[in-house]
Amino acid sequence: MIRIQKHISILLIAALSGCNLIEKPEQTGVPVARVHDAFLYLEDVAPQIPAGLSEEDSTLLIHNIIYKWGREQLLIQKAEFNLPEDMVEIEELVRDYRSDLIKFAYQQEYVNNHLDTAISQEELKEYYENNASNFELKENILKAKYYVFPTDLPDVKKTKRWFMGNSKSYNEKFQDAVFNYALVSVEEDTTWIPFEEIVKVVPLKTYNQQEFLAKNRKVTLEDSLGLYCLEIQQYKIKDDVSPLPYVKETIRSIILNQRKLDLIKKMEDEIFNEAYEKKDFEIL
Repeated sequence: MIRIQKHISILLIAALSGCNLIEKPEQTGVPVARVHDAFLYLEDVAPQIPAGLSEEDSTLLIHNIIYKWGREQLLIQKAEFNLPEDMVEIEELVRDYRSDLIKFAYQQEYVNNHLDTAISQEELKEYYENNASNFELKENILKAKYYVFPTDLPDVKKTKRWFMGNSKSYNEKFQDAVFNYALVSVEEDTTWIPFEEIVKVVPLKTYNQQEFLAKNRKVTLEDSLGLYCLEIQQYKIKDDVSPLPYVKETIRSIILNQRKLDLIKKMEDEIFNEAYEKKDFEIL
């Protein structure tokens, strides 16, 4: 305990004075704790002491560092003694893990510097057409326009009639109502949306989505929150082939991933061939 206290005093002086013990040759290799043949050195502890701590806080921190290291070393050495056969396997796993980390880091760096991320519409379309059977829909989807009006809409019946009608004058009157009163107005009908997403905005009550989609083009409904108007432009049912726009980002990811794999293989082949030609790699 006296020797530990002596080293703590040295560390404390260094910490409070802002000294860097690592840069002082006379301090290098000074042990402050030992567990069997393992040592904790002064220069390992010093960098962990923040500048500006009080003497009391610094002393407490140094004690904690030393005793934490001692407990970990004792546990590790106990495990090594009691699991000698398993330790061989663990060391191999550690070496393999380190090798995998190094390889992965280099592969990522190489890919980041060399990967062509530009994908044309033609490439997306070609991949889609060649692999359409892999893009089976897992849910019902639709293209739709939808609107939500408040409960205090001046004339609900007329608004519903304007929406359901097909004449130009009805459409103009409905658009005026949308402009003046609509809380939600989604008129972009080029985006495919899962049926379940529409239900989150327009509270449709249906037990058979496919039947509902087949039988309805325009729908209005009311509840305590307001008036809802839904116009279905197109739909596709579950198990159909997904439309290209719906899976475009998925295809983009697939193409990029394949490019990454090809790029990594090409890089590894180049490294191997170069080493083989220079006789840095030989089969003996």
